[in-house]
Amino acid sequence: SWVASPLSPPTFSRLPYNYSASKSMRGYESLDGDKVNPIFNKTNNADLYIVASELRFPEPLGWDKWVATTGIQWGDNDADIDFNKSSTLLFVARVVRTF
Repeated sequence: SWVASPLSPPTFSRLPYNYSASKSMRGYESLDGDKVNPIFNKTNNADLYIVASELRFPEPLGWDKWVATTGIQWGDNDADIDFNKSSTLLFVARVVRTF
């Protein structure tokens, strides 16, 4: 069963610009295998975890109609079969013009 919940977006008003968290989430999913994998001779059960957050910087450096965002995402697949285990870490930064 998948459980995801958005986090409350904080605003940092004491910083030089009005930074705010525009997207934040965390999630968990438990997968139960129902058949034995013929190659590994195991049933693959897995627990998936994810945590992600994105910060938004309106009008960075005083640029009118621009928005900068930076984000980070971490995910982990803790599977019973080692071949299926994985972890990811993603960092994103972008500048977007608004119209």
